[in-house]
Amino acid sequence: MSAPACAAAPARSTGTLAPLTTIPTAPSTTAPPTTVATAPPASAAHAAHAAPGYTDTTPPPAIHATGTDYAAIALSLLTYKDWLFAHHPDPALAGLVFQQGTATYASRVADLTTVRNLHQTIASVDLQLSFTVVTVRTDLVTLRMRETLGEDNWFDQQHRVVRTDPYPVPNHYIVIMTIDGEGRWRIADVTQVATDPSIVITR
Repeated sequence: MSAPACAAAPARSTGTLAPLTTIPTAPSTTAPPTTVATAPPASAAHAAHAAPGYTDTTPPPAIHATGTDYAAIALSLLTYKDWLFAHHPDPALAGLVFQQGTATYASRVADLTTVRNLHQTIASVDLQLSFTVVTVRTDLVTLRMRETLGEDNWFDQQHRVVRTDPYPVPNHYIVIMTIDGEGRWRIADVTQVATDPSIVITR
């Protein structure tokens, strides 16, 4: 379907983003490959409040952002991101997932603001994410992510589909997570790559 009137579509919520300009230079170690493949869990039926301008009270999934199970942490953060777009498009909550001060954070805030201003939501169909840990440092982890989904559906306030974005082939990304002083990981960068992760896709 065509895009909503007077609005450009935000980029795929884990789409092509500018890389970080500053990356910590602590010595890195190569982590043994660790892969997790799963779809985001279904949410419960009720929540305490809805985002401004919305009536959806679907509660958020729990965020698990500490520890060393990096694939599970990345999945938890991105599952919460998907809940934001599908149920609660509040840009003020982007900092729970994305590292403030990064291009990724700014891009996700802009996307959530666009969706909120349109009074719409975006839900992915048959979404599955798998992660392979590539490198681990004290305060930075990189992972390869494979994303498969049927399509993204945009819904208006009457829950009607107003736009569909199909994804006939898997998407591949490099995900960078950084840790704060309290031991909590956040996503600092997501860059789309080809099947060969050394190739960066530019648009």
